[in-house]
Amino acid sequence: MADSLDRVKVACQRIQPFAVVALRWVVGAVFIFSGFVKGIDLWGVIYKVTDYINAFGWDWALPYVDVVAVMMPLAEFTIGFLLFIGSFRRVAVWLALAIMAFMLPLTAYVAIYDPVADCGCFGDALVISNTVT
Repeated sequence: MADSLDRVKVACQRIQPFAVVALRWVVGAVFIFSGFVKGIDLWGVIYKVTDYINAFGWDWALPYVDVVAVMMPLAEFTIGFLLFIGSFRRVAVWLALAIMAFMLPLTAYVAIYDPVADCGCFGDALVISNTVT
């Protein structure tokens, strides 16, 4: 019994580095794609961010829509690229976690209450309904 557990442990230790790299590549590719398609269509991002601001009643944030529309795709693309190539791994992972920690509750709220037409996660390149997101 102990011998089989040792074999499982050894197998997990051999697979773990490959699994971590594969997950890093997948998350990095999603961030790269999201940042890239939003960066191509900045006007669409401006409209979508404005929709979110109006839906939540955050009128104080309207003057910053342009800055957010440029910084969000830039940050997503950069973090995705860093994750994909494995550079600045700890910083990139923490920044990706911070973005997802903000976006996950926002996505849950949008899925439940449906204040905007679509999530805008991937710009107009991949229009996803709020519940599918």
